[in-house]
Amino acid sequence: MDGLQAIFGRYSPELELLFRIAIFTPFIPKSMKHLKPKTNKAKNFPYIPMLVHLVTGPLQFIRYYAKYVTTRTYPLPDEVDFVLMSLFLLSSALLQISRSKANSTIIKTTFQTTVIQQGVPFFLGYHWNDANLFRLSVQLLNWFSWFRITHRVLPRVVPHRFKGLGKYVVCYEATLVLSSCVAMWEVGYPGGVGAFLGILTVLLSLERTLTRNIASMQERHMLRRLLVNLGLVDFEILRPHKSE
Repeated sequence: MDGLQAIFGRYSPELELLFRIAIFTPFIPKSMKHLKPKTNKAKNFPYIPMLVHLVTGPLQFIRYYAKYVTTRTYPLPDEVDFVLMSLFLLSSALLQISRSKANSTIIKTTFQTTVIQQGVPFFLGYHWNDANLFRLSVQLLNWFSWFRITHRVLPRVVPHRFKGLGKYVVCYEATLVLSSCVAMWEVGYPGGVGAFLGILTVLLSLERTLTRNIASMQERHMLRRLLVNLGLVDFEILRPHKSE
């Protein structure tokens, strides 16, 4: 047992990297199809944000673990990390905004919450030069994997709720929420699950309040247009109140 612990201690960076690769790699080919403009056009995703998203995420991952394995210590964020993570988070936000009208409220708001929970530790870590906060933000890139694993497992574990005709959206919603919680737990995000549920609840409440306040405004009103274009409204409430 002591020998096993010694091995884990000595090769911790390599073992962590292997674990990340093991759950990350199987889903790369399908995601890389979005590098083709036709694929994004068919699914109504803006090409440039998707391209930036698909390039910066893996680059950030590779840079982090290359330094971690080489130095045997948690890396500190530098200017290149700042650019990569900023572009990744910005592209995530733009992709979410581009689909905000088509997605359900839970899907839209969950994506908003995950961007916040990844961005806050990164920018604080960069500002304070904190290796632990930086590590947390990079590890959350693996939410990509947990989402896809959960999306495959849920319909098999609870088929009567999440498998079959007309159940795709509810399965997708449940997958987003559950996989976010799993990702927070897996990386050891302090209070991550509670913070996730709290931010999600606040955003849902805020967007519903904003929606009710702008529902009577003309569609050309600047504030209404701004909030709608940023996806900061509950479209499920706004549509029945569409201004003439």
